[in-house]
Amino acid sequence: MFRTACRNSTRKGLAAASFAILIGAGNVLAQEDCQPASKFSTIEPGVLKIAAPDMPPFFTFKDGVMGGFEGLFFTKFAKDNCLTPEVTVLPLGGIVESVRNGLVDVGGAGLNPTPERGEVVGLTHPIYYNVGVFVGKDPDAELEKYAGKTLGTVTGFVWNKELETWGKANLKVYDTADAAFADVKSGRLPTMLLGGINAYYRLSLVPDSGLSAVEAAPHPAVATFNSKGRTNVVHTKGNPELTAALNTAIATMRKDGTLADILKQMNLPADLLIPAADAGE
Repeated sequence: MFRTACRNSTRKGLAAASFAILIGAGNVLAQEDCQPASKFSTIEPGVLKIAAPDMPPFFTFKDGVMGGFEGLFFTKFAKDNCLTPEVTVLPLGGIVESVRNGLVDVGGAGLNPTPERGEVVGLTHPIYYNVGVFVGKDPDAELEKYAGKTLGTVTGFVWNKELETWGKANLKVYDTADAAFADVKSGRLPTMLLGGINAYYRLSLVPDSGLSAVEAAPHPAVATFNSKGRTNVVHTKGNPELTAALNTAIATMRKDGTLADILKQMNLPADLLIPAADAGE
């Protein structure tokens, strides 16, 4: 049995960015005789409400089936806890607000566990590293090289506010990584800043594009350039049982090799997976 719904609206600039809601059970069905791995409450009993952007290799949703790193994680987490997943696909910038407002239980994908986010949503232990990289034709690692130039980024990234404060580049914020990357490929945008996993995955799909990526060098104005970015699962705040359940699932999947297998399926380097000792487990 699948739950499906769809809502489409017209995009009119960043402020009126549309999103489509797609709700589906995937291929996981809650069974009456299922024994959950953890005990916790969700917004709707028996259902795990998920919000994530359609942004491979992090998350995809097609024909009621989740894919990508977080998609495969959520699929197993729901199955192990006897829950039917309902998926809301929307732009990255709307994920935290959707979780904050109690519309969904969990959110992804590729989100960093920042103190600011921790004030409004629950945060799990980090799962994998994701550093900021510049993407373009012969991009430079030094931020100062982009002073006076147009630099693209995507709404929702933690470095956006820091770049605005730095203020030396003409920052162009896109609603989706697809749109930004398309402009870089076409030459309409000289350089964009993107998470490493996303960048290297996209570059692998267009090997003859002439584009490359370089990891952002440390810079005093952008704290996120000074240490390896980490990703986590954001979820409803004030639900410690859900936090514990997600952390247990992450630790278990790290230990039994599931997370490493997912990275392999995504054609991503195994060393992106954060070791347990560095994850605070």
